[in-house]
Amino acid sequence: MGFIYKIEVEGELYIGSTKQKLSQRQADHNYRFNNPNDRRYNLSLYKFCREHNVKKIICELIEEVNDSELKILEQEYITMLEPTLNSNRAYRTEEEYLKQKKKYNDMYNKKKSNCPICNKEMLIICIKRHINRIHN
Repeated sequence: MGFIYKIEVEGELYIGSTKQKLSQRQADHNYRFNNPNDRRYNLSLYKFCREHNVKKIICELIEEVNDSELKILEQEYITMLEPTLNSNRAYRTEEEYLKQKKKYNDMYNKKKSNCPICNKEMLIICIKRHINRIHN
């Protein structure tokens, strides 16, 4: 069993999902937003909570769902409610994933930089091969 939940802060929304007990997920959110050593400390939800002096994040149940539908339904709620505090999509179709991956690869494959040894400009993806062939 999984849970779709919302967090509301100053009229702004965050939609999430979890397979944990909702109370445990709420405890996780509260730990992360108060712990600068946590890698998720700077997520927009947590920044917004700190900016508005929130003392405790409260997760409110929206719906209990089967685990297999959890991320798909979370994304449906995100699409429908348009929460402003979510940083990422919950779910992508295979087609959306491949399109995003192609866009990233196209962008990455066009970036240029200079060889740290000879300062010759080239595509970033070619620098390692260049160093091995020319400078070793």
